[in-house]
Amino acid sequence: MDGSTNFYRNWNTYVSGFGNISHEYWLGDALAFTKGCSFSTYDNDINSCSVRYGGGWWYSLCHNANLNGFYGDVSFGRGLTWHQWHEQNYSLKTTEMKIRRI
Repeated sequence: MDGSTNFYRNWNTYVSGFGNISHEYWLGDALAFTKGCSFSTYDNDINSCSVRYGGGWWYSLCHNANLNGFYGDVSFGRGLTWHQWHEQNYSLKTTEMKIRRI
């Protein structure tokens, strides 16, 4: 991860996928702990979390996780956050999601 890809995208871009597979990219799919959450983007923001904290994600109370936030941003909830591992004033340096059909 190097911050070269902007994850603050619209709905159709997340549906299609984007980025460069050798750097940063998004393929699209859901995670088990976000089951039942709607995917939000700035132009399809279900609960105002995408606009307030950036990125597209299955926001659950806005701050459960935000792996598509702004790279390197350490202001509350705007970086690459994963609440169960670190608090929201920390931006992860690297993330990786591996998805399989269930």
